[in-house]
This record gives sequence, structure tokens and C-alpha cells, in this order.
Amino acid sequence: MCGGAGGIGAACADWFGAHDASVILIDRDEAALAEVAGRTGAAALAADLTDPAAVAAAFASVGAEHGRVAVLVNAAGAAGHGAFGEVDVAQWREVLDLNLSSAFLAAQAAAPALLAGGWGKIVNLSSVNARTGGNDLSGVAYAVAKAGVEALTRHLARALAPTVQVNAVAPGPVRTPMLARLRSEQIDELVRSIPAGRIAEPAEIAATIGFLASRDADYVTGVVVDQNGGGWIG
Repeated sequence: MCGGAGGIGAACADWFGAHDASVILIDRDEAALAEVAGRTGAAALAADLTDPAAVAAAFASVGAEHGRVAVLVNAAGAAGHGAFGEVDVAQWREVLDLNLSSAFLAAQAAAPALLAGGWGKIVNLSSVNARTGGNDLSGVAYAVAKAGVEALTRHLARALAPTVQVNAVAPGPVRTPMLARLRSEQIDELVRSIPAGRIAEPAEIAATIGFLASRDADYVTGVVVDQNGGGWIG
């Protein structure tokens, strides 16, 4: 579980743990990682998922200590902020690395074990921002990174077929720390734009990820599941 200390990542730890899976959390936030691991009983490994050497070492350690990886969930990421003309190159690179490069590096590190095991699943986290182009609340780099995650998902679905199925979930606003940075009036405006009339809970997204990671989804690959309460209907 890459990005296992975040809101959706932590909810995935709960979901997989409740379904008797052995869960390994990888995140660079050591304090949050320890909290989630202590609450869920998952194993935890601190690593910077934007650092190729750190990712390779983390997955080598997982293989040595826990056996092969059967499911990879790429939930690492963070939003940016600001209008297009205000976003500097440092934010652009950081947000693309956190959301897109991390998913690429983790998939590349996990792929040999997934293939060798005879079956495997990768589920990536996109966002409704990839569909809409985003806004000033999350910034241009976030929308571009999540669009890249969707392209990466489709590429991997072909590259790793037929052994590994690769899909993505694209949530709208979810009640996580990423949303908590917004003012109440900004959240109210988001809710008004959603036909479902509310913000999603992390457990709802985790359940969709869990389905895509299960053997029930063996014939589902290269798909982006839009889970946004009707905020974007294509």
C-alpha cells in the first residue's frame, strides 16, 4: 500500500485488513505511518516514494520479509494550489513526483513479483481533476499528474497483460486531510456542485479499490472508475 498513511490509504488498510489480507504500508510520513499501522495491525515501512533507490530498496525489503506482492495500491499523492500563472516550477515538479512518478516507480518495482506469482493487481489513484482539468484549489500540476496516472494505468494494463490487471479509481472530493486544508465556504461550494449532495468518505473509495484488487475483477483492466457522486458525468 503506497501512500498508506494518507486518508484513502489508511482506509484501504482497514478494508484489506478486514478481508484477511496481509497489508504492508509504505509512506514517508513516519508518524502517520506508525499510527495507521498501530491501529490496523499492518506492517509499515518508511520510504520516500519519489526516490527510485528508496522505492527499489523498499520493495526488495517487502519481498525478503513478507514474500511476494500480489496487490499494489498506489495511493500516494498531494494536491498543489494556486492559479496557473502563480504555480512555480518547484511546485510543478513536486506534485508530479508525488502523484505520478511515485506510481510509476512502485509499479516498476512491484511488476516482477506480480508477474512471477501468476496473477496480480495494481490499483492507482486518479482524481476527478484529471477529467475536469482541475481548478485553483488543487492547481494545474495535480490535474496533469492525475491525467498522467490514467495514461500510466492504460499503458500498464497492456504491458502486464494477461497476468496482471491494472485499473484506477478517480474520486471526487473525499473527507481526508487533503480536503481539510480548504475553508468551509470552499467545501460548501464543492458540495453544491455534486449531485449526490455530499463529500465521499474514505471507506467508500477503499471498497471500490478492494473490488478492483479482488479476483472478482479478473476481467476488468485498463479501466478508470469515476467515483465522484455525479460531480463529473462523461
